[in-house]
Amino acid sequence: MSRQAAAGLPRDLEGVDGVAHAVRLDSGMPGPHAVIVALLHGNETCGLAALRAILAARDALISGRVTLIAANVQGFARRVPDDPQAGRFVEEDMNRLWSEARLDGLGPDTMEMRRARDIAALCQEADLLIDLHSMATPGPRLLMFHDTPRARQLLPGLPHDHHRIRFARPLHEGRLLIEQPSLLGDPRRAGFVVECGPHRARASAAYARRFVLATLGAAGIMRPVALPAS
Repeated sequence: MSRQAAAGLPRDLEGVDGVAHAVRLDSGMPGPHAVIVALLHGNETCGLAALRAILAARDALISGRVTLIAANVQGFARRVPDDPQAGRFVEEDMNRLWSEARLDGLGPDTMEMRRARDIAALCQEADLLIDLHSMATPGPRLLMFHDTPRARQLLPGLPHDHHRIRFARPLHEGRLLIEQPSLLGDPRRAGFVVECGPHRARASAAYARRFVLATLGAAGIMRPVALPAS
């Protein structure tokens, strides 16, 4: 399953601290730690374009570290050409598993829960966390975030062609990835969920690339990177 699941992923995702399908890029200079997560839903592939863009631009890193994660790789392996929803998850929605209770062992021991525990430690280290998604139906792009001082500081440097949704409290009982206490409880940290556009659309992949590179630039982690027109 691991070889099949990895087909179509960036080849550089060789693992970090024993966590598969991840890679860490280090500038060699002090600075923030950004974590970029693609495939929290296995059928939402636009985030892979962002991971590839960062890997291609790794020489532009000027401070801190960037960790790239492909989350639900087993769901990704179950995609089929004629069903954009296929592969979203295997046993349960990985986007509702981030409460302390679930991570500590409450509830079913599913494939997604085991993977969430694997990558939780990497995500909890983040000063900046970006969780990339796409949508089942056409609609405006969305940027969702908790209103921390660091999030507000970064907003002027981000793309503006999306609707912004600020959370005053956790949105779901099961918690989103950006709703971990390590992010919510520290004003120096920021987490963003980005709905980049419809599933499988080239424009969604292009937006994922543009958003992530702009955000890393706003955070002082990466020099500006030119993207091809798309």
